[in-house]
Amino acid sequence: MNRTLVVGEQHTALQTRRQEKHTQEFKQRMKHRNAIEGTQSELVRGHGARHARYRGLAKTKLQNSLLMASDVSERLRQEVAERAYHVCARGATSAPSPVNRPNSSACFTRARIAGAAAFC
Repeated sequence: MNRTLVVGEQHTALQTRRQEKHTQEFKQRMKHRNAIEGTQSELVRGHGARHARYRGLAKTKLQNSLLMASDVSERLRQEVAERAYHVCARGATSAPSPVNRPNSSACFTRARIAGAAAFC
C-alpha cells in the first residue's frame, strides 16, 4: 500500500516563515506587537471594546479614545500605588519615626485609595 503526501501550494512560503520566526530581526519586529496584543486583549475582555455602543465612525472613535484614556489612567494609578507601597515598605526618610509609623499594609491601603505616596 503506497501513501502519498500532498503538499499545498503555500508549503514553501510557510516553511520559510517558520524559519524566519527564529531570527533576531523577526523577534525585534514582533516585540512591539506583543505589548499591543496584550493591551487590545485587556480592552476587549475588560471593557467590551469589541462592540461599539454607538453608531457612526466619529462616536466609535470617541468611544475607543475614551477607553484608551481610561486604560492609561488606570495603569498610571497602579504605578503610583505600587511606588507608594515600595516607599512605605522601605521606610522613606520623611516618614515618621518607626514607633509612630503605620505598618506597610495600612500605608499601602491609604496610598492605593488616594493614588499617591503622600500619606506614607
